[in-house]
Amino acid sequence: MRVRIQFWPLLILAAATWLASPDPVAGRPYDAVTGTYPVVAAGQFVVTKAPVKDGVRATADLPASQHKRNTGGNDRTRDNPRGEPGKGYGLCVYTSAWHAALWQSVAELYGFRDWMKNHPGGSYPEKFEATLNAYCREKGIPIPNYVQHTGGDEDALRLALKTGRMVCVTYCGVDGPGRYGSDVVGHMVNLVHLDDSVACVLDNNFPGTFLWMTRQDFLCRWRGVQPNGRAFMGQDERGRLSPIGGGWAIVLLGPPPAPYPHKPAVQSSAADAGGSESPVLYGQNCKNGQCVLPAQGQAAIPVAQPAAVTDGAGQWRANTNGREWGYWVNGRCVAAAFADGRCEACNERGVATGTPIDPPAPLPFPVANPVPVAAAAANEPPAADFPRNGVDAARMNAETSYRHNGERVSKAEFAAALALTDDSGRWNLGVVGDPAFARKVRDDVAALPAPLRDKLHVQTYAPDHWAAAQFGLAAGVTLRKPAVGRVGQDVGAVTLADYSPVSLMDLLTASEGPAPKPAPAPSPKPKSPDPVIEPAPPAAPKQPNEEPKPPPAAPTPGIVGHLLLVAILGGVAYLIFRK
Repeated sequence: MRVRIQFWPLLILAAATWLASPDPVAGRPYDAVTGTYPVVAAGQFVVTKAPVKDGVRATADLPASQHKRNTGGNDRTRDNPRGEPGKGYGLCVYTSAWHAALWQSVAELYGFRDWMKNHPGGSYPEKFEATLNAYCREKGIPIPNYVQHTGGDEDALRLALKTGRMVCVTYCGVDGPGRYGSDVVGHMVNLVHLDDSVACVLDNNFPGTFLWMTRQDFLCRWRGVQPNGRAFMGQDERGRLSPIGGGWAIVLLGPPPAPYPHKPAVQSSAADAGGSESPVLYGQNCKNGQCVLPAQGQAAIPVAQPAAVTDGAGQWRANTNGREWGYWVNGRCVAAAFADGRCEACNERGVATGTPIDPPAPLPFPVANPVPVAAAAANEPPAADFPRNGVDAARMNAETSYRHNGERVSKAEFAAALALTDDSGRWNLGVVGDPAFARKVRDDVAALPAPLRDKLHVQTYAPDHWAAAQFGLAAGVTLRKPAVGRVGQDVGAVTLADYSPVSLMDLLTASEGPAPKPAPAPSPKPKSPDPVIEPAPPAAPKQPNEEPKPPPAAPTPGIVGHLLLVAILGGVAYLIFRK
């Protein structure tokens, strides 16, 4: 009996299943196992205006004045049919590289992003190398030293940040309200902090802010892998689905900026407080955890008070400044309300996270009408307005690779032989002055003995450069100890007027410098004079009646002589009687 298998019912069933499934619309991952999109919990991602959260300061705290907004290339797309510059696919990779160049003063790359506006956008490792080579060739400048990595090796990120450098990393979004929601995006940002607990990124679609998250949340979005092990899938303009992320990282190998001379205070500028003239303290129950320090005579810093209510019903309690309220349930503050009607989620410490939520209960008097959650992020452009496809996921290679200036290298070469070695043990020489002065100092440093020169990080800044003010560098030359956590104590300084090659060497050979002068040998002790030998006293004169002394007795033979005599006699007796 011949059995015929009909395949068309299976095809119909598969098509019906596909049509009934939630549509993986642009950028949204669909988990076929759970049938849901990733869920982002309130407070899982926290936005701050300053590079500080819960007493932790970002390693690469590039000031907001230097943040750049993403733009596009000149691709011809449905939204840019004429191929106008700046309206094509995203240039997030090149904007992130610009941020890193600003942080490390790699001046060769300052115009790279804007040059790319007249070229097709989007990027992947090989394209980044090709476009950088073309840019430097056209401008007649050397190619800056840099490395790239794909494959999601966390050690590469930690090493770069440990040495004070900024890292450009892929990031696939899915970070909740106010950012990308549940959208998966092909995007690159700057990783400015990573430790065992938290990570912080600077997103060029949201300049002027910092996004904090757990270390694991960041690694998932860098590598493009969901916690359940499934890939984040993104959709391009043609509807093609591709895994997003890939663990791509770019690190410029120029030296890091000068360190702080002492640990900076956990506070921000007035701009971070929304224009207030007062400084801001972080870690209290205020907007984004930022509380304006009151002027003299005003109320003290608001401190959350424990709630008397313990029945779970909840209660609004005012902070001491009268402008913020915390909603307490069973001794824990779960929400924060503000006088302008905003309401935000609080983390486990009762600190407002910046994530807008609907009020858990009617707001207390005299709070204004609640601000709708959707309107809380109205100052940000909607996700659809961001330049898209900045990372070409279809061209990303899934294998783990390490590259140096376009050449494939091993992981050991990447870490040890390519100037990304752990050089955090170098002394930091900060030079502030005009180009002629900076050139003179660099020439003097180049003339130093190689063992001494190799112990230095040298950074030069104009007097009005942001880093000179942020890191407390005076005009002239400042030497600081190797940085630990971006802090290196001052060893000494030479002013512009007093600078010379001799004063530079004196600075470097100071007692706490990289080549301290050897301690002077102790002066020799004076030689003590030879003792005076007194002459022997003269012999007493002989008395006339004195008896003469007898002559000394002849020496008697010792035991050795007796033995020798016995031996001789024995030998003679033997010769006589042997016959």
